[in-house]
Amino acid sequence: MGRPKVDNPKSYRTQIRFTEEEHRLLNDCAEKNNMTITQVIRDGALQYAENNAD
Repeated sequence: MGRPKVDNPKSYRTQIRFTEEEHRLLNDCAEKNNMTITQVIRDGALQYAENNAD
């Protein structure tokens, strides 16, 4: 018996390196908004893509 299947699995993984300052800013933003750093990055990337779609 494993974990239940999700409707939209996240199958792709990307690694990003941050400076100490960038990581601190992401962490502060995540804590302030009660989110994980992953959620902040994912939301930011989607917002950027939507605003820059041609």
